[in-house]
Formats: sequence, structure tokens, C-alpha cells
Amino acid sequence: MNRMPEITEENLFGLYEAFAAAGHYSVMQHPGFTVIRTKKSVFPRNVFRLDPGMKEASFREMLDLIRNGQAPPFLIFRAETASSSFLGLLKAGGFRQVMQWPGMAVDLSQLAGWKEIPRAVIVKKIRSAEEINDWARIVEQSLFNNERLDRDALKNLTETGKCSLYTGFIDGKAAGTLLSFSEKQVTGIYMVATLPGFRKKGVARNLFYTALGDAAADGSAIAVLESTPQGLSLYRKAGFKEYCNFAIYWMLGKNGQHE
Repeated sequence: MNRMPEITEENLFGLYEAFAAAGHYSVMQHPGFTVIRTKKSVFPRNVFRLDPGMKEASFREMLDLIRNGQAPPFLIFRAETASSSFLGLLKAGGFRQVMQWPGMAVDLSQLAGWKEIPRAVIVKKIRSAEEINDWARIVEQSLFNNERLDRDALKNLTETGKCSLYTGFIDGKAAGTLLSFSEKQVTGIYMVATLPGFRKKGVARNLFYTALGDAAADGSAIAVLESTPQGLSLYRKAGFKEYCNFAIYWMLGKNGQHE
């Protein structure tokens, strides 16, 4: 478990790169950072794989790309890897921290909480274009301020065998979503969302345990995720522990779009 921070980070960034491949987006790898050109999709919109020890010339190159609209104005990195000098560069460059997500993980053989799952929610693994469109609408509304997700990339991603999309239904109505991404016997849980009218009915819990059960059955040994404050209670009850923190920084005055 001492490598959990690296394992958690690798799964997240692996999903970014898998989504880019599924959407036929270009991936620009620079000394010290990576950018995905996602014109048609709000996800992923972070500059990632940052080297907190990058040379100032690389940092200036990143700044220029963001200021010119060629890279998103959001950076993501593990907080504990950042030196005081790197944080100083961020501040001088006009960045401020806007979010922090705990990076969490669990050995799937030690997963707890199955008996607490409400049975009123029906969970379905979805694949059709119509189902993916409905799934994406929930995610856009709940997580991305109605900015658009690339449906074609999502569909292509499910066809790789590494990604599964789940929808939770109550009384036949789509109520919530989850995306799982599996690679190297590690499954990441992402895009857990519940529509406002269906909250506190066990939707997220059912989606969560269904996806983890499938992951274990398919050979994953570890599950990882980055938690919002709202999800911490559920994840801790399931046995997840916090191993690191992901810091999200934003460049002041820039919006989230890039060309």
C-alpha cells in the first residue's frame, strides 16, 4: 500500500490519455507537463503529469500555452510533490488553488458495507448511443456546469474494454451515473453523479458497489478514486483510506475553454 499515491495518480492520468485516444485528440507532451487538446469536450481539461521540479523555461512555456488558449487554465498534481519554489512559481504566474481532492484507495478483498446497499435502485451498464447521451447529460448537469462531454469519445472508450459506464434508475427514471476505468489490475471510480431529485435514496451507493463488484470479478485487486467532500462518508465506510491529495490550480481571469 506504500505506492498508493502513485497508483492512484497513474489510474487518473491513464483515464485522461485513454479518453484522448478514444476521442482522437492530440496529446502534447512537453518537458515537465502534458496537455490534451479537447476542443469538443469539457473532460479532461487539466494540464497534468506536472513535474514540480520543472525548469523555469518549461514553466514559462506552459504559461504561454494557457495564455494563448492552447491549453486549459487548470493544473492538477499531487499536493505533496510540490516544493515551495514550485508553489512560488504558481503564485507568480497568476494561479490560485480552487479545489483539493483526497486520493483514496482500497484492497478490493477488504471492501466493506455491502449489507447497506438499498435495493430500490436498478443499476445498468450502458452501451448504446442513446443511453450514453442520457448518461452524459446527467454528468454535464451535475458535475460540469452543463459544459459538453464528447459522446463519441465515451462510446469508443467503452469499446476498449477498460471503461464501463453505469446508470442508476429509480422507478424507471435515470437518476445517477458512474464511470469505472480499469488498467493493470487497478480500477478507478469517476464521475459519480446523482440528479438533485434523487439524492439520499442510495443511488450513488448502488452504483459504487455494483461497479466495484464488477471490477473484482474482472480481476482488479485495487480500487482508487478522488473524493469530493460529499463522497467521503460513503468511501470511508467502504474501507477506502486517504493516501494523498490532488491539488487543482486555476489561472486567474481565464475560462475553461481552449482551442
